Amino acid sequence: MYLIDTHVFIWMLYHPEMLSDDALALISDSDLAISIATLWEMSIKKTKGQISFDETIPELAAICKHVDRRQRRNGGFRQA
Repeated sequence: MYLIDTHVFIWMLYHPEMLSDDALALISDSDLAISIATLWEMSIKKTKGQISFDETIPELAAICKHVDRRQRRNGGFRQA
């Protein structure tokens, strides 16, 4: 299992083109985890207008919980 940081999580969800081929391969074949601090950091950045996303923090947490390897392999990082 790999603990991914905030930038990797944001890029994985919204800008996978920002990730290297090696990173995408690792993501598609690995179990991933994020820290609650990642969701906290995203909330702060959204409040300050530094990033924009439509999901609520609980929705992002649910996405983390439900994205499985098949979805990641197919480039579908978002929950269907």
